[in-house]
Amino acid sequence: MSRLPGLGATRAGTDHGADRTWVVMADVEGNEFCAVRTLTPRRD
Repeated sequence: MSRLPGLGATRAGTDHGADRTWVVMADVEGNEFCAVRTLTPRRD
């Protein structure tokens, strides 16, 4: 996600589900998209 601002994207907000949080970004034309960091599965 650290590359996105360098490509012109801006942070538009955040959202979350039951087990994950993601960042809502906007491209240079204002189109929104979600950026989710991949998590390593837990091994219990």
